[in-house]
Parts: sequence; C-alpha cells; structure tokens
Amino acid sequence: MRILYDMCKKAWSFHVFFLAGLFSVFTLSAQEIWTENFDYNIGDLLTEHGWIANVSGEPAMVVSGLSFDGYVATGIGGAVQLEGDGEAVYTPFPKVSKGSVYAAFLVQINGAGGANGQYFLHLWELPTWMGGTSTKFDYDARVYCSNDGKNIGLSFSDNQKALYTTSDFIDKYRTYLMVLKYEVVPGNNNDKVSLYVFDSMTSEVEPENPTLGPIVSTSGDKDDIFPAGIGLRQGHQDINIIVDGIRVATSWEAAVLGKTSDIGKSTLECPRIWLSENKI
Repeated sequence: MRILYDMCKKAWSFHVFFLAGLFSVFTLSAQEIWTENFDYNIGDLLTEHGWIANVSGEPAMVVSGLSFDGYVATGIGGAVQLEGDGEAVYTPFPKVSKGSVYAAFLVQINGAGGANGQYFLHLWELPTWMGGTSTKFDYDARVYCSNDGKNIGLSFSDNQKALYTTSDFIDKYRTYLMVLKYEVVPGNNNDKVSLYVFDSMTSEVEPENPTLGPIVSTSGDKDDIFPAGIGLRQGHQDINIIVDGIRVATSWEAAVLGKTSDIGKSTLECPRIWLSENKI
C-alpha cells in the first residue's frame, strides 16, 4: 500500500520512503520549518519513526529526554542516544534556498573517543532520488566533539578543516543548547556556517559573535548546498552522545524561542513522496 504525503507535515510513522513525485511549493507560517522532540516510547528505534539509516550498525535508540531551563523544546518526549560505531540516520525537512537556516538542539556528551573528526550532527542537501539536485549526500555544516569529549568542533564540510573550541569547553554529563547556523549566500563557494553553544538560556536576540565561525566555503570544499535535511551519526565505539529537542527554522527567534510570525513569510520547497511499507 502506498500513500501520498507532504513532507512538510510531521508524519514519520512509516518505515521506508521512496520517491514517486515532484516538489510542491508551500508558503509556510514564517520561520519554523521542522521539529523533532523524539516523543516516542523509550527503546524505540529512530528508523521506526521516519528516520532513514544509510550506514548500518547498532541502531539509534530513543532514551529519556534532556532538560534545559528556558528552552522551548525542553521536557517534551524522549531523546536519541548516539552510542558506539552504529547507524548514521537522516531525515529531510523543507528545503531552504535563500537566507539563513538555524538548527537548535540540546546535547549531552557522556563519551567520545576516536580521533578528532568524528562529527555527530550535520545538515545535508536533498539528493536526486528524493527530488533534489545533489547526486551525493553533501554533509555540510558538521558538528563534532573532540576525542576527549571536552571540546566542540565545526566545519563547513571537510573533516580536516574542523575548528574546535579550547580549554576544556564541555563538562561531561552536562546539557548544552547548541545552535547551528547555515547562511545561504548567492554564488558559489561563499556560504557560511556558525555554531553557538550555551550552558544557560541565551537572550532573545542572536548574539553578535558565535562560539565558532563563521566558516566560509572555499573552492577546496564541496559545492554550496540548500539545506534540506538533518543527519545524526554514530561514528566510534566509545561515543556516547544524547541529542534532544531539535528545532529547525529560518530565524533565531523561531528556532530558539519558538516565536513565529506570519510577517515576511518565506517560500519553501517541500517534497511530496510516496510512503511505502515495502523495502527498497
């Protein structure tokens, strides 16, 4: 049985997706694009709720949620645990082709391990098989933890060019609010990525200076992307990271504070796909 459904709506109860249609263009209520609070049963697999695995291994599983005073997505549902050398999972959201994309999320780093260059969250471009233009998964805007778990890193796309915080920036078992920002700049090799990290709730306006960045794409990196999804990666046997409360929006206020407005609506492309119970 196949059912046509708009990806703009949050209906992730099917196991496997495959493309059978083109894009529809929607005018959405201002800046909020997509949210994931992992509001599922403890022990559920992300792949049971619409996330797609593209690297096999130990599955990404729902655990108890994280708390962060003042954050709009705190205390809702569970969280996802990234543990061991396991699955890499991803899910699409409506593509943004201009302006900025903010991905706010809670994170707790309980273990790291491995060499620097182990990213655990990233944005990506929509591939051709889902109606996009990319012939590969462009894992741009990557967030890392250092091999000792004490520092956070960021790169545009190249693992060898990741920029890290210093001086034991992260406390083990403490929950942080992070905001990943991707700026779509017209032209090639000039998009920007930035990362903000907070140990307590931030003000209502975007800080002037990010914790890391902005990092600008260069000709040595892959092409610029139009952000169209988010991915989570379990990349080393010693990794133990919990992620919760992901909010993707086109404004700081919408992503971090949950404030949206119908003023200045943006047009986003939302793929319409066939959802199927059949494996591909």
